[in-house]
Amino acid sequence: MSIEPHQIETKTDSYFLINAFIKTKLKFNKQKIEIGIYAQNILNTIYYDHLSTLKNVGYYNIGRNFSLRLNIPIGYNNINSH
Repeated sequence: MSIEPHQIETKTDSYFLINAFIKTKLKFNKQKIEIGIYAQNILNTIYYDHLSTLKNVGYYNIGRNFSLRLNIPIGYNNINSH
């Protein structure tokens, strides 16, 4: 006996999320760095992800989230600089 996916999945209301990011690459002395600002769920939409195992117990997905990313490569070797 097999269980079809539609028998165990629950319906999820539709939702619309807006995410954005901006990043740039800089050179500081001889070191290359990358800085980025990320924003997720900008409108702070309350929603359940369809595949979430926590929606049946009433836990919504994360709300508005902002993050800053700093990437500094160590031992960077640019192959294209020859």
